Amino acid sequence: MKLRLSPRPIAFGIFAIVLTGCAQPPYVVPKGQEGRQAAFFAEFPERLFEIAEEVCDAPTETLTKRSETSIECESLPTPEAAAALILRFDGDIQRLPTLVNTLEATAQNDGFLVEAEYFFRVPQLGADSVVVRIPQRDADRAIQRIFRMAGGQITLPPV
Repeated sequence: MKLRLSPRPIAFGIFAIVLTGCAQPPYVVPKGQEGRQAAFFAEFPERLFEIAEEVCDAPTETLTKRSETSIECESLPTPEAAAALILRFDGDIQRLPTLVNTLEATAQNDGFLVEAEYFFRVPQLGADSVVVRIPQRDADRAIQRIFRMAGGQITLPPV
């Protein structure tokens, strides 16, 4: 199956939704599911991973390919969002927060479980970073729509 998505608008759309969502009313999701979506694929969704790599190419983005089935894209938030994250979560002003998007596939007996995750990583003064999950209904729906377009069946991510 050929996946025909315009990668740039999808990536920017999800990024914008996550960043602007801080001002929206609370979106309640089950504990441990915040910022996570999953789908089952009968075959490895190669094109989905190719597109995810292609959209992570802006000057403020860093792609880490951990394996053929696991990628991570880190993006710098807007200055306003970075300042808000640093203030709210006692961040280190010398190390900026990043928005992290991951995509990982795990082989199952009869296909692949693909998980997408998004969160902010906020470096702390003299310590490691904290992970901040701000669930966003629009971002979750966009990820589910992408999974469906790629031929996946939406499922709950493992806890």
